[in-house]
Amino acid sequence: WHGANWTFVMWGGLHGMYLVVNHLWHRVGMTLPKPASWGMTFLCVVVAWVFFRANSLDDAKTFLLAMTGAKGLIVPVDFVGTINRFLPSVIVAKTGTLQVYDGVRTEIPALAALFGIVLFVPNTQQIVSRIRPNLWTALGIALLGLISLACMGRVSEFLYFQF
Repeated sequence: WHGANWTFVMWGGLHGMYLVVNHLWHRVGMTLPKPASWGMTFLCVVVAWVFFRANSLDDAKTFLLAMTGAKGLIVPVDFVGTINRFLPSVIVAKTGTLQVYDGVRTEIPALAALFGIVLFVPNTQQIVSRIRPNLWTALGIALLGLISLACMGRVSEFLYFQF
């Protein structure tokens, strides 16, 4: 499906391992606070998707090292003074580089807004559960079906043939 590459085997293996761990945790009755479980799930999914995106296992290793700061640490310009005051030898000794960027003024608010959307906007399952079948719903679905059928005359390659 995705090609014959070890990165896809790793990606699938990680997801399988995550499911095994999840089922074991439920079986023994272990729980985490909701924010901690969200954070752990996010971290696990992000790590697994590195393997999906990487061209090789070496590339995945490079990405993961960069994500953990092993290839250098990128910090907001506003924090450089604090870091230099408290941790200069640790950062230089462990990472070798300290890069500064000035994206904190736009990126942090954007991430906060997106996080708010994730937390407070209903997902598709919640939206669909609110739909009550009636004549107007049926007519709307029928119209979408007709539009879909009308568009089937166009040639469109299967998504993965485009790569």
